[in-house]
Amino acid sequence: MILIKRSKIGQARIIETFFAILIVSSSFIVSSYMIIPTNIPLVVGKGDLEKIGFNIFDSLAGGRVFEEIDFTKAEWEKRLEIVFEKILPSEIYFNLTVYKAYDSSEIASPYLPTHVNLEMINSIPITNVENINEAFKKSPEIASITYVYTYYDWKTNKSMILVFILTLARPGEKK
Repeated sequence: MILIKRSKIGQARIIETFFAILIVSSSFIVSSYMIIPTNIPLVVGKGDLEKIGFNIFDSLAGGRVFEEIDFTKAEWEKRLEIVFEKILPSEIYFNLTVYKAYDSSEIASPYLPTHVNLEMINSIPITNVENINEAFKKSPEIASITYVYTYYDWKTNKSMILVFILTLARPGEKK
């Protein structure tokens, strides 16, 4: 008699567990549809564009990509443009300007520069749009990222300080 009651309680527990799993699973599915609306374009803010830019620079610096590019040779801009086109999502416009920083003071401290100048070293635009001004003027979301990268150039036996200014924008019209 006691054995029969235990088996019925065990069966009831299994059925109860099944329904609990069913209720929890369905609530997760319903809540995921309620949180993220389907078929509505998701608008991402300026902060997300900045995160994308810094993540790209971080991964390129970690892979030592900038050290592999010879900034004195011709067509280095096209190589860097291809790299950014491959890494960035296709729906994001970009414009990259590269500067070389150097000390221009007459009496420079060997440890701290007293005056730093920036010299733009790209002679052609590094971008994925035809008309930069029009594309960025119409864009509803624009972010600018400044990234400073230093490394030692073994070919010239000098340290290099590069300043990258990346402008990212989402295509569209301002409202």
